[in-house]
Amino acid sequence: MWGSGVGLDNGDPRTAVGYTATNHVIMITADGRQVASQGVGLPELAQIMIDLGCVEAMNLDGGGSTQMAVGNQLVDTPSESRAIPTILTVTHKDSLKLPSTPQYEKIIDTSDPEAIIVGGDWFTTANPGSWGGTPALLNAIGNGSSYVEFSPEIQTQAQYEVYAWWVADLTNRCSDTPFIIKHKNGVDTIRVNQKVNGVSWQLIGNFQFSADTSQKIIISDAGTTGTYVVADAIRLISYDPATPVEEERNQVPTEFLLHQNYPNPFNPVTNISFNLAKNDFVTIKIYDVLGKEVKTLISEERNAGYNNIMFNASSLSTGIYFYQFRSGVISETKSMILLK
Repeated sequence: MWGSGVGLDNGDPRTAVGYTATNHVIMITADGRQVASQGVGLPELAQIMIDLGCVEAMNLDGGGSTQMAVGNQLVDTPSESRAIPTILTVTHKDSLKLPSTPQYEKIIDTSDPEAIIVGGDWFTTANPGSWGGTPALLNAIGNGSSYVEFSPEIQTQAQYEVYAWWVADLTNRCSDTPFIIKHKNGVDTIRVNQKVNGVSWQLIGNFQFSADTSQKIIISDAGTTGTYVVADAIRLISYDPATPVEEERNQVPTEFLLHQNYPNPFNPVTNISFNLAKNDFVTIKIYDVLGKEVKTLISEERNAGYNNIMFNASSLSTGIYFYQFRSGVISETKSMILLK
C-alpha cells in the first residue's frame, strides 16, 4: 500500500484494488490535481479501503495513470489524458476466446502399467526428448508382431482427442508408423511420420471411446519406410462435461499455457510442461520460499507446441518451491511441493 511514485501524504489521483472477507473485489479510482478534486494521500486511501470492508488491499500506479472505464464509458475524471500500458480488467471469460478447458486428461507412458510391450526387439533410444523419466522405445519395422498396447481404461463414454509423443529423427525413423485405434465405432489405423514433429504432443485424431476394456491404442512395428518405429507416450483429452476432471489446468490466453507440475506433491521427480504458440527462447528457474534461485532448469530455444521438462529435486530438501517461466514479455510462476 505504501510505495508509490507520487508520494505518501500528498493529495493525488490514486488507484487501488482490494477484497473483503466475503470475497468481494473493491476497485477504486480517486481523482485529483483539479479544482474540484484535491485527491487523497496513501493513508487516506488505505482507510477508505478499510472502511469499505477490505481485509487486503494495494495501491496501483496513481497520478496520470489513474483512469476507470465501464464498457466504453469513462467513469472518473482523469487529471490528464495519456496512453496506459497496463490495465486491470474484469470481463466475461467468453469474450477472451480462451481455449476450451479439458474436462479429462490422461497420459500413459510406456513404463506405466496401462502399457503392454509385446515383442523382444524393443530397445531404448539414446536421443533426448523422451516423455517423462523413461526413454522412448524403438523397434525395427516389421510385420506387426511387435507392438506397444495402451489401455486407457475409459470410465465415461465421450469424444476424446488422442495425442502421441515421440522422439523424431530424420535419418532413421519410420515415416508411416501405424497407430491402431480400437474405439467404440470400430478400428482405425493412422499412419504417422515420426521423422518430424518430435518432442511435442501431436494430434492423432478424434475418437468416440466407451467404458470397454477392448478399446486400445496400439503402436505397431508394421511400418514400410524408414528403419525404426517409436513408442513413447499417448495422451487422451476430452472436453465433454460428462467426463470427470482428471487434471486441473490453469488457462491463460492462447499465446501460451503453463501447466501445473505433475505429480504434485512429488518425490523427487516431477514434470513441468507448457504450450508455446511459436518458437521462442524460454527460461525456467526454480526458487525456494525465500526467493533464492536453486536451479536453472532450461535456458534455450524451444519449439512451438507442447513442451515437457523433467525436474529432479533429489538434491533439495522437503519444502515448497516455485518454478518461474519466462519467454519474451511473458512471465508466470507456479508453486510445487517436494515431499521426501
